[in-house]
Amino acid sequence: MHYGIEIYDKRFKGNDNPESVVGFWEPIIPISGDFNPAQMILGPLNEFCGRIEEYAGTDISNKVLKGKDKMLATKDPVKGSLWMKQAIDRLDALTDKKTGVKIMTACGKSCNAHNQKDTDELKQMRDFCATEEEFLKKFIEPPGNGARTERKGDLLIQHYTPGKYKKGLRCYCSLINMLPKGVNASPTYCQCSRAFVQAHWEAVLGRPLKVEVGKTAIMGAEECEFIIHLK
Repeated sequence: MHYGIEIYDKRFKGNDNPESVVGFWEPIIPISGDFNPAQMILGPLNEFCGRIEEYAGTDISNKVLKGKDKMLATKDPVKGSLWMKQAIDRLDALTDKKTGVKIMTACGKSCNAHNQKDTDELKQMRDFCATEEEFLKKFIEPPGNGARTERKGDLLIQHYTPGKYKKGLRCYCSLINMLPKGVNASPTYCQCSRAFVQAHWEAVLGRPLKVEVGKTAIMGAEECEFIIHLK
């Protein structure tokens, strides 16, 4: 890898807690001075590009992704996030709602498949509990790092608070996390996170679930909420 990685594990107790510990993995080989930070977003960006072609075709993909190379060349995460917001606006204009949802749902499922650590840990916790109810009661007690889960009857509310994380992000997705305050993105983009949450909880609980988008930070809210129907 060509960059350092911050590690937030059980030692991290929040930004305001003096006992918090943040780990850091540092490269031990020389790296090129012309490394482009934009390389860090190429994986999810290529996923997005491929899903547009899959569900909407090459012509629409080219139109949605207009200016992609110029955006990558700037090496500016704010400009990159603004470009992503505009790309989603173009996607909304060029496709129907159902197609946009399919594209972002596929992206979210793929993202979850590449980020299985939390899912695997919760699956192990679920296996130690005799019932789903026992597991849910134990799980929702402590808030996680940048996230928490709230139980309301037959609903779970998955909360994400990117604005309180590190430098104050608008989203945990690297493609749009530096969207400036006051600039909001289309709810279509949040279908990616909805699908991520759905894939995560379906794997943990071992059954199909319905998940809806509540409010999200890139749509102007203070935090994100995804509503998980247990019944």
